[in-house]
Amino acid sequence: MGSLKSEGSITKAPEPVDGAAPAGHQRAGRLGRPAVVTLLLAILAKGLVLRDLGTQPLLQPRGGLDGEAYVALAQRVAAGDLLAGPEAYFLPPLYAYFLAGVFALTGGSLMMARVFQIALGAVGVSLVAEAAMRLWRSPRVSWMAGLLTLFVGVLTFNETLILQSSLDPFLMALAMFLLVRSTLSPSVPAFVAAGVGIGLLALNRPNALLVVPLLLLAVVFSGRWKG
Repeated sequence: MGSLKSEGSITKAPEPVDGAAPAGHQRAGRLGRPAVVTLLLAILAKGLVLRDLGTQPLLQPRGGLDGEAYVALAQRVAAGDLLAGPEAYFLPPLYAYFLAGVFALTGGSLMMARVFQIALGAVGVSLVAEAAMRLWRSPRVSWMAGLLTLFVGVLTFNETLILQSSLDPFLMALAMFLLVRSTLSPSVPAFVAAGVGIGLLALNRPNALLVVPLLLLAVVFSGRWKG
């Protein structure tokens, strides 16, 4: 942020909060300390939860529920039936293709699918911390955002399941981070990336599209807020 000139006078931009770097010196492509530390803590905490819950019989994808259907779809895709047709999908498609990719890499391992899920969940915690840092320019707010996200137990629990909800925390954090970045540093690539993030979230959770009109309004008025 530079100085604002008005009729010969100069008004200084507000000082950063909590000693954070000024907006003009925002780290490009580098995570802040809260994002890095919460990432490591999240890997440890989520790994411990996976160790205890990953093999629980009641949490396995069987019994005719959505988890079993996703596994069947993923196995078909991994075997070469990329469209998993000709039947219409009755589940959002993204998670089936995520599982198919993991199955293709690991020989069909459900445990490795869970490992990938908690790894993405840990990245999601880091993205929340980094989005808070960039938006508020405050390490204190960044720590609070990251740690509060980490200790929401239901998110980690879902990341140990073979269900589409296992990807929701990461996809939501990714979409939010990309939106914050595009708002603070507007550009065509940044807005495209934010759109891709929202699109991926919608492919896994279609009702996420309900927020798109609100986001469009936010984009339209963001220039006025900066002014």
